[in-house]
Amino acid sequence: NTLSASGSRAAHGSLYGFFGDRRLNARNFFDSEPRPGITALTRAGDGAPVLLNGAPLAQRNPVASETPFTRFETGAVVSTPLGKPDSPKTFAVAALDWQRTRAAEQSHFAVPAVDDRGYENTGGRGISPGTAGNATPLYPASLAGDAVFSLFPFPNNLSGPYGRKTYTAVLPADADAWMGSGKIDRYFHGKLDHSLALRYAASHEDSVLPSTGGGLYSAIKPSVRTRNLASFLNTNLTPQVVNSFRFSWGDSRFAFGTGPRKKSRVPSAS
Repeated sequence: NTLSASGSRAAHGSLYGFFGDRRLNARNFFDSEPRPGITALTRAGDGAPVLLNGAPLAQRNPVASETPFTRFETGAVVSTPLGKPDSPKTFAVAALDWQRTRAAEQSHFAVPAVDDRGYENTGGRGISPGTAGNATPLYPASLAGDAVFSLFPFPNNLSGPYGRKTYTAVLPADADAWMGSGKIDRYFHGKLDHSLALRYAASHEDSVLPSTGGGLYSAIKPSVRTRNLASFLNTNLTPQVVNSFRFSWGDSRFAFGTGPRKKSRVPSAS
């Protein structure tokens, strides 16, 4: 803090650390309960299994275990006087903090249900164009009708927030960040007493946002950098009057990259 005086006649400092392991965490209250296994998709009308090229269409349950979250943070603060040991007038303080997070996040998306992937909800049973003896069933989940709807993965979480249209994925949500600052205080004594404080601070963060606006395959990797320089010059004009001059400068940089994509467990048939 630029306003707070730093330092004493002796050097001092501190180290700290924090670690939270995924194996010690409770389940996120808003996450779905882990249900390892496979769920077969059925038609909404009669409950019959949906076929993918003649075989039952089954999706592996997306949440097989608790969503991981591991976080490690460490840092140090050091303060020391500069100049004459008996009557120092200059003090310096520096601080550095580093954080690393390895986590995943449950993300839910609305996708067309299997029945929606056909003309008038025929996606689950298909249609059979042609004469009775020469009819060929066409399913949107088959080679013949998968050209458009293969862009959407099949639902895999029927109890999710979108019901039979829910596709759930456990996506990476990692982050790495550091922040540091340095500050120098200088005291001048004469006809008037002055104190000068200079501080520089910087930070950098690289993280992964699992989804943007609820869109499929919309993960992004923001990289954020900030810098700030601040200074104060205080002058005691009288015991009751103090003049203060302040100068500050700062900037920020934002860069966005494409995040990792999680492929559907049922590949496109087209």
